Amino acid sequence: MKYFLQRKEMFDLLRHGRTSLIFQTELLEACDWDEAEVERVLLAASKVLSEVRMPDIPCPLDHYLERVLKPALLREKLLENQVDTIIKFVQHDAKFIHWMMGATEE
Repeated sequence: MKYFLQRKEMFDLLRHGRTSLIFQTELLEACDWDEAEVERVLLAASKVLSEVRMPDIPCPLDHYLERVLKPALLREKLLENQVDTIIKFVQHDAKFIHWMMGATEE
């Protein structure tokens, strides 16, 4: 049973890496394969993520992303498809962190 859990955890780690690569490709597509545009989008997203205020009252992540993060990203002159890709990546990473918090320690 222990071996099975370790294999499952390794599979999930590999799946996370593969999904991250898919999102990177999706962002490149959203930027018309322009690496300078990707860099601009990532800098803007990093700025927003470092400055955005967390809610005073806990709320569902999807609600927060739609009501707070998305408008903040759009104010940075990012395109809707670029913002949607960033939000999907944030959701993906949140799920991964949630999974990691529940992983067993050996």
